[in-house]
Amino acid sequence: MVVGLTALGRAEWLHYLFLPLCLAVGMALLVRPASFVVFTLGVWVWAPCVRRIVDWETSYHPLSPVLAAPVLLTGLAALAYPIWRRGLASAPVFAVMALPLAWSFAVGLLDNGVAPAVYGLLAWAGPIVFGLYVLGARETEPDLETVILRGLSILAFGASLYAIFQFVEPAIWDRRWMLNSGMPVLGEPLPFRIRVFGPLNSPVPFAAVMVAGIVAATLDARPWQWLLTPTMVVALLLSLVRSEWIALAVAVTVIGFFAAVRLGRLMRMVAALALTLALGLPLLAYEPIHRAVISRVESFSAGRSDVSLRERMILYQTIRFEEPILGKGLGSTDNATRLSTGSGRLDPKHGTVDSALIQLGTSYGLPMAALFLAALAWQAIRAAPGARRSSAGLAGLAIVAASLSQLPSYNMLISAAAVLLYVGLGLSLPPRRQAAEEEIEITEEDEYAVQRINLPAGGRPLPANSA
Repeated sequence: MVVGLTALGRAEWLHYLFLPLCLAVGMALLVRPASFVVFTLGVWVWAPCVRRIVDWETSYHPLSPVLAAPVLLTGLAALAYPIWRRGLASAPVFAVMALPLAWSFAVGLLDNGVAPAVYGLLAWAGPIVFGLYVLGARETEPDLETVILRGLSILAFGASLYAIFQFVEPAIWDRRWMLNSGMPVLGEPLPFRIRVFGPLNSPVPFAAVMVAGIVAATLDARPWQWLLTPTMVVALLLSLVRSEWIALAVAVTVIGFFAAVRLGRLMRMVAALALTLALGLPLLAYEPIHRAVISRVESFSAGRSDVSLRERMILYQTIRFEEPILGKGLGSTDNATRLSTGSGRLDPKHGTVDSALIQLGTSYGLPMAALFLAALAWQAIRAAPGARRSSAGLAGLAIVAASLSQLPSYNMLISAAAVLLYVGLGLSLPPRRQAAEEEIEITEEDEYAVQRINLPAGGRPLPANSA
């Protein structure tokens, strides 16, 4: 539809049609969890690009309904109550997050207005319910894990191809976006001078998608999926997001740690990495790509002279003492501030802060932010055993670890990054039925061991009341 309307010169129709069509498709797919999850991930990845095409055909829209599509589509998971309720029964600690969300929502209604507070609630709570939807659906959908991981790897591969072409020759709608957005971090709208963001809006969420795609493709049992990783690695490097490079290292470390106990997984991982190096090095040897990546790698040694690091340290120093201990409520940070400024632009103070820790403290206040983070950390700890159960569980845990490592530098708790984080938890936490089966299995083994110990010389078990 997007390609057809653009080719016909009617891309402006997407400004009005994209949102209702996405919601209609989402409603139809809600009872087919695997398809719904992959479709929602696809909308998160490609909706920003659709918005840019619409803006190119018409004019720049600071408040574009196209960008509301992935947020509302994620929230549709709340309508599938029987499914996400099973997920909540498997991970009841998620219910603890409802208290900070309710508090911050109430404060946001009073301080920021209805529209910003409601948008903030959808942005923060929608991905949580979506993750519970994934966890609950695993009880009845045996192929869910495989479909999600393969869908994620293919989506990331498509986005990586777009990003590499974007680096070589940015599309006209991407150039217009760079000029209209007022984000100097994107570089210059010229060939080989751009910091790639692919079909997404900025380099950081794009890099997060690349990390998740690399993890999903690396742990896939089908070797042809490994052919997708080299372009994703190159695109990740061209994003120049050093924190996401570190996140990939965290994910690889987690995979290596848990894969070492199973020879098959370890061999697949080694083979995938070897293939990535063999196919990726020629791309990195291309002089413009090599120059862009090497200059960014060298900035790791800059230390205190690193401009980006220095600006972030100043940000923490100036904000940490200014916010009320009870928080400013949902709708006070990030894109929700577009609804309260009156101009559709981000609030110059709180709308441009990208650290999850600062946004948590600003929106929730320190006590509620600590409770939110404690519940999230506990769920991440509970997800660790899932890495031993299946490749999907290991992929989910690696994505979770990579996401949590970025909280000081980027808000991984909203938008596309949050959806990936909670999908990772949904894939790695044990469903209720699986946990019950494991408990029964352990109980039977224990009873058998007790009987073996109580066997007398004749080989028959002693009566229960015998001394």
